[in-house]
Amino acid sequence: LASQEGANEVSQAITASTLTTIAVFLPVAYVSGIAGELFKSMGLTITFSLLMSLFVALTLIPMLSSKLIRRRFKQSAVLPEKPTTGFVSTEGEKNKAENKTETDNVAGRGGRLFSFIQRIYGGLIKGALRFRGIVVILAVVILVISFLLISIIETEFFPSMDQGSFNVNISLPVGTNLDVTSRVVEEIAEITSTIPEVKDIFTSIGGGGMGMAMGGSSSNSGSLMVTLVEQTDRERGVKEITSDLRNRIGDYPDTKITISEQEMSFSGGSPLTIQITGDSLDELEYTAQIIIDLLSEVEGVYDLQSSIEEVRSELHISIDREKANLYGLSAGQIASNVQDAVLGKVASYYQEGGEQFDIRVRLNKEDLENVQQLENLYISSGYGIQIPLKEIAEVVSGVGPQMITRENQQRQVTVTGNISGRFLGDIIRESQEKLSNIVLPEGYNYIFAGENQEMIESFQSLFFALILSIFLVYMIIAAQFESLLFPFAVILSVPFSLIGVILALFLAKTSFNVLAFIGLIMLAGIVVNNAIVLIDYINQLRKKGIERNEAIIKGGKVRLRPILMTTLTTILAMLPMAIASGEGAEMRTPIAVTIIGGLTSSTFLTLIVVPIFYSYLDDLARKMHINF
Repeated sequence: LASQEGANEVSQAITASTLTTIAVFLPVAYVSGIAGELFKSMGLTITFSLLMSLFVALTLIPMLSSKLIRRRFKQSAVLPEKPTTGFVSTEGEKNKAENKTETDNVAGRGGRLFSFIQRIYGGLIKGALRFRGIVVILAVVILVISFLLISIIETEFFPSMDQGSFNVNISLPVGTNLDVTSRVVEEIAEITSTIPEVKDIFTSIGGGGMGMAMGGSSSNSGSLMVTLVEQTDRERGVKEITSDLRNRIGDYPDTKITISEQEMSFSGGSPLTIQITGDSLDELEYTAQIIIDLLSEVEGVYDLQSSIEEVRSELHISIDREKANLYGLSAGQIASNVQDAVLGKVASYYQEGGEQFDIRVRLNKEDLENVQQLENLYISSGYGIQIPLKEIAEVVSGVGPQMITRENQQRQVTVTGNISGRFLGDIIRESQEKLSNIVLPEGYNYIFAGENQEMIESFQSLFFALILSIFLVYMIIAAQFESLLFPFAVILSVPFSLIGVILALFLAKTSFNVLAFIGLIMLAGIVVNNAIVLIDYINQLRKKGIERNEAIIKGGKVRLRPILMTTLTTILAMLPMAIASGEGAEMRTPIAVTIIGGLTSSTFLTLIVVPIFYSYLDDLARKMHINF
């Protein structure tokens, strides 16, 4: 009978608590971008797990408790009463007797420590109800201070993970002999091998040049793929190792060396990316160089380069338009003739086995081996005569960008860089300050893209999911308890969880990232559970005719045990994730730290502030003559 009555007493509260926790994962399923893809499966797993746990809590647990728990309270019902010669004459003595009886029972069930905690809490809630205004003001002040501390929390898109490997890319001036490149790469490989944590080094020298119109190879470049020993066998992380390697290599004359960690990247680009748009390539190149010079002063930024620096050998054809006009040729006609000769022109098609192949007519490669042969290329004029290219244009050797990108019909140059030792958000803020004084010509602008852009978009999407989660929690509580004011007393515990979140992230030296944001959304459904359990029992006591303040005090003392138990079990379950240091721990720590900090602060403040806010809402309901 006790198991049945106990299950009935808490059924509404734990059903509402479970549904509110499930509700916060529904908006995550609709989060766009990388965050939504990563956490849809987690949301489904937690949802079905909670539904099953609710079924077990309302059915299996009461049945097992009725069978397994010993009937140890039977004897207390037949204890002989002490003879009394009088009665409790004063209200104070009556309360003292009631408290002693209750305390004795609690001590028998939970021990002296919990009895002491319960007495302390009873005194606190009594004092809080007596000085409600002061308590509310203190709570608001603490909340405001915590919001002011947000600026001390670093931000980034995703926490960097130690993958146990990194790359070293070496680039020498265009046209450098392969032997020279090989010698430089070997020297850098030898320096790299002196790092004690290095396990294997794979060296690559040369390779196909991107966009090489006339073939050849990029003999001026090379790379090292470095693998480290297992993380458990080394004391330093990959960031410390790459920083040490940069110092050991130093500067090589006319050589660009970039060291990039092989880590899980969700943005598809470099951590620090700045896109510059405009019309003139010369102006874009000049602006990119100014940005590189300024960003090189930012601590933690390495390997800065612009996309326009990646050049290739090419031939420049400068047309003499006056001579071309004399022969009846336009710049477009000359360019078309040169293109057909070098790249070829589709003259017909060949079909075999259901497949169609282009028949392309072009000059032999032997006829384009040097500049002189290209200058002797004949161009057909509109007057029916053949004119050598050198008569109407000048052909010179040079270099040019490997590719020209455009966005919104404007040319674009990208400045990229790696970061180490600092969080992305801090570096972005300092970089924006450095670049704030740049005056760009009209029609030219720059934006921070890459991981910063992905971070902003993900945070906006997750913020919308957080607001939607809180709204769904409100609707579930309102429908479950048939009240519009009751949910406000419960949801008040959500903002107070931010106090613990901020302090926990700061003390754990963890950044606020997408994973921490997911933990914050989870908190919206978890922290309200304690308030639901507390206020639901207060309402039950009031329905039995107990006065409001007395119901708040008694309800708080009775529900103190389950609230502390559920909080401690959740925190202890998250603790291994928070302190883990193995491979992949960086992806789990932010969620665990966020939930531990938020749940801790919310629990302690919920036990005091939520009942106070409940009393204010009750006063408001009485004035408005509505059912609370």
